[in-house]
Amino acid sequence: MVRGRRANFIIIGTLAIISLLILSYNYDSLPRTKLSLDSLPSSLRSKPKGPQYAYATFLSSRPEGNITEDSYVLATRVLAYQLLHHPVTKTTKNIPFLVIVPPHVPESIHELLTKEGATVIQVQNLVPATWEPSPGMARWIDQFTKLRLFELTEYDRILYMDNDMLITRSLDPIWDEEEVTLERVTKNSTEHIQPDEGERPAKISQHSRLNGGFFIFRPDEALFNYYKSVLEFGQAGRFDAGMMEMGLLNYAHRFEGNMPWVPLEPGKWSSNWPSYRDFERGAASLHDKFWDPANINWIDRRLVEMWWRVQGQMEGFWQAKDNSILGF
Repeated sequence: MVRGRRANFIIIGTLAIISLLILSYNYDSLPRTKLSLDSLPSSLRSKPKGPQYAYATFLSSRPEGNITEDSYVLATRVLAYQLLHHPVTKTTKNIPFLVIVPPHVPESIHELLTKEGATVIQVQNLVPATWEPSPGMARWIDQFTKLRLFELTEYDRILYMDNDMLITRSLDPIWDEEEVTLERVTKNSTEHIQPDEGERPAKISQHSRLNGGFFIFRPDEALFNYYKSVLEFGQAGRFDAGMMEMGLLNYAHRFEGNMPWVPLEPGKWSSNWPSYRDFERGAASLHDKFWDPANINWIDRRLVEMWWRVQGQMEGFWQAKDNSILGF
């Protein structure tokens, strides 16, 4: 089941551009209790000219004991360091890094990630109203909540990535890819319009405008509401409910449907279950749990060493900052 889910994530999350309608909404239903003007990155305190982009991940850890020892908290810190601070891989466009967290994530984790430059946004759990999910793995239980990223309509586009990513070069050039910027028209096949799924983001017509993402996407209230309507049919087999949000996205953006996803060039921006050859060929991000001893027999040791090296650089970076504050 692990490999099955991760394979789907390649299609939707790391090689896919999800075709979304370009709509303008003033939508602010998400709680913002963890954010204030002073806590936002300087790039967000006043609205700059041009599109508003963001990198994002989802963290739903329930750590016991020392939060800094939780694998996914640590991976999120490493990802934040790579995107915001590492001299080779950091953004040069001042693009913020969002971490979406459900209510059970401790405040201490919010504080730690905020201190290290991330923009932490607490959201409410998203669960079906009419059935109880039974994910392929127990730790996926919160994954439908990831879809709340589509409510963040203050951003024009968001690049979502899982937190177990090893970044090899800056991701900033991805925003200029033709697959990301090219507009597309939604299909109008009545065969693939289910009357019980609720309204789509807009009336489907020849003039509907589409935008895309890597799981780059444009947040949109109407599309999020469409996802919620589809969510209620998971138990009935409308989509692969064991795969949680990946099953829903695969259904909503299926190739034969009206909003098919569009792939980026394979291997250019991300590689799932990577080999060292993927790194040599220039993949911008490598997706795996490099820290997990269970993977030791099949992950290339050179990639594992790269991960531990970056983690060490992250820890050294923040230790030096702390020592500077203390006057050492």
